Amino acid sequence: MHTVCPHCGKKLKASSSHIGKTAKCPACHEKFTVTEPKTIEARATDKENEEKTLHITSPKMFRNRPVSFVICVLLIPAGGLGLLLLIVWFLKCKTTVLTITNRRTTQRVGILSKQTNEVRHADVRNLKVSQGFFQRMFKVGAIAVSSSGQSDFEIFSAGMPDPQRLANTIRHYQK
Repeated sequence: MHTVCPHCGKKLKASSSHIGKTAKCPACHEKFTVTEPKTIEARATDKENEEKTLHITSPKMFRNRPVSFVICVLLIPAGGLGLLLLIVWFLKCKTTVLTITNRRTTQRVGILSKQTNEVRHADVRNLKVSQGFFQRMFKVGAIAVSSSGQSDFEIFSAGMPDPQRLANTIRHYQK
């Protein structure tokens, strides 16, 4: 009989007497419980039900607020205040991550402490996309997601590239 290491995917030989026992994969050296091999139909069903990441994105600095960006750059020679503002703004953008899978939308914010908000697509009640004049020109905007369990938006991300495409992806996976 054959089994598969759940950590590295390596196909391994095992006898039926090993089913339910712990084994160590010779390829990745991780321990796992030996299970019966799945049928082709069961593997296909697992693959269909698997969660797939569709988009991972962060806010864009210049495209979201070009006037503020230019002002910060102009403030750099005047004592470095502009540079400090740009660094803080950059870190804030890079530590805000919006992830959309075929099942849920997750927003993670923070460096030292993290805050995570998650909304399952099946629970989405309201999607809001907003774009100002410059944001429409640079194809960025804000996306907000709320579920049926909350009166306000659980996820709000400004400066996201192509927010309408992100909203359409979420709508596509609502059930």
